[in-house]
Amino acid sequence: MNNKQHNRYLGISFLVYGGLQAFFALAMCVFFLLMFPPFHGGPGTPGPPPAFFLVFISFMALMQLIFTAPPVVAGYALLKEKRWARMAGIIGGVTAAMSFPFGTAVCIYAMWFLFGDGAKELYPSDTQKYAGPVQSSLGPAAAPKWYTEAGTREREYVPPAGPPDWR
Repeated sequence: MNNKQHNRYLGISFLVYGGLQAFFALAMCVFFLLMFPPFHGGPGTPGPPPAFFLVFISFMALMQLIFTAPPVVAGYALLKEKRWARMAGIIGGVTAAMSFPFGTAVCIYAMWFLFGDGAKELYPSDTQKYAGPVQSSLGPAAAPKWYTEAGTREREYVPPAGPPDWR
């Protein structure tokens, strides 16, 4: 399997995981809306205020959204091979890791691929794109003498200076 296929499968797995999270968030909100209002304090006493349930359901929906949005964004970015997809995948993997077992599996696959050489090939960082001396608008720059033709540094060993004699 090549790196493009791993990238595609990881994007799909993020979207599937995000879809499952969204489905469970919707199911949880429907459950709370249907089950909590019938509770009463007992015969002759009023039930809890409806505003309490609204705040509670809103808080739970917000928490689910926090855990649903990063994997969905990461899945989209990985499938479209956006420049920022690697970082979005790492963030989406970390948030997915908290949901055992599916989120943990997605996280492990994401970390294996995104920190491996495959993702570095698909999503090179700015330092990996640097191939030689910087060209200025004034004309071609001369390569510094510490640069070789291959674009790597020449390494010369310079021993550290000895301690001074304080006697």
